[in-house]
Amino acid sequence: MKPLVMLYLILLTLPAQAKTSLYGQANGYGQLAASDAGSNVQLETHLSEFGFRGDTPVAANSAFFDLAVGLVTYAQDGCCPQLVRSEVGLRSDQGALTLFYGDSPLARSNKFFTLMHRDPDALTGALGYSQASSDNLAVGLGSVDGLSYRAPVIADRLQLEWAVIPAERLGGETGLSFAADYADARRRLSLALELNGTHQNSQLMRLIGDWVSKGLTVGAGLQLSTSSVSDARALTLISFTRIPFRLASNPSTLRWLVSANRLISPGSADQEQYYTSLVQELNLTDKVSAFGFVELDWPDRAAERVAYAGVGLNIEF
Repeated sequence: MKPLVMLYLILLTLPAQAKTSLYGQANGYGQLAASDAGSNVQLETHLSEFGFRGDTPVAANSAFFDLAVGLVTYAQDGCCPQLVRSEVGLRSDQGALTLFYGDSPLARSNKFFTLMHRDPDALTGALGYSQASSDNLAVGLGSVDGLSYRAPVIADRLQLEWAVIPAERLGGETGLSFAADYADARRRLSLALELNGTHQNSQLMRLIGDWVSKGLTVGAGLQLSTSSVSDARALTLISFTRIPFRLASNPSTLRWLVSANRLISPGSADQEQYYTSLVQELNLTDKVSAFGFVELDWPDRAAERVAYAGVGLNIEF
């Protein structure tokens, strides 16, 4: 424990000593939601956030931090502020050791599916299903606390990362998360495994890859989730495409995502849930973009089927 205590003490004083930069984005959009029960208009600003990051030399190493806070400007979106991500760590030629709150090594691969920093469509529909939480099934979403080690890049292409996720309650199971990421000029591939991550006694495996040619990206993924508590298991198949083009002389990108989920739960009939979404981002400047989106969540039960369509504006700083 002494190395961890020393790391923590060093990092407590880091923000005051390091060169710190401010970053973030103000994001707001309106959407129309429609289901069998009716329709309504919703205003959302919960994708806005700001953060501070910096680093400073510590002997032969570098100490760093990254703190991001969610910021809402519309009262009905909930509490403000709210912690989104926190990282404090030490980095050297031997890798990076980080105390973190946020995405686990497995959950970092969610970036394969997104177009912007934070997209308006919901990955909960693409990777999950309405009964996932009650069946104690992890879906690769949600934030965790942990201690991670990221190894140096091997041959300029392979990155390995491990994380220990404390149980944080008496009698709980310690979690583990591992990811191996490969990338070259045209291909990316991620294989990740996670035990007892966002859900105790859960097991999750994910394999994702994509291929790029002349700006066009085509990708696919497979996710398997099981629970030792409920004996439930789930399979997710997902595909995605990013298409760049120009609109009125401005660069724009269209992202299309489709997924199919199958849930097998003892004592219940098998469930299937389908999801698709389209997100288009139009870059007005290098810091300002407008976006539009549509999404459809299609579970077995007709009463839970919901469609969304909306437009918004994102300003980075």
